[in-house]
Amino acid sequence: MFELRLERCFIRTGRKISLHYFQTKVIAQLRDAGVLIASSSRGYKLPASESDLYDFVTHSNAIIEPMLSRVKRFRDQINTATTGEIVS
Repeated sequence: MFELRLERCFIRTGRKISLHYFQTKVIAQLRDAGVLIASSSRGYKLPASESDLYDFVTHSNAIIEPMLSRVKRFRDQINTATTGEIVS
């Protein structure tokens, strides 16, 4: 995988950028443009092989499925508490 790192942005531009700027102005815009970017505690990476893609999907599923389950439980609780008036 090709790594995207803040240090490389500094070397290239000569300006120090914040993590928030990097996430919102660089990573988010690339993802919105359709670039597949994997993230982990070690940083951002561009998958470069089939194995990298499998790792990305496996990691994403481990995060997304539990998150969707929590959202569904929350939605069901609101639906029950409001007898369906807020959530349809």
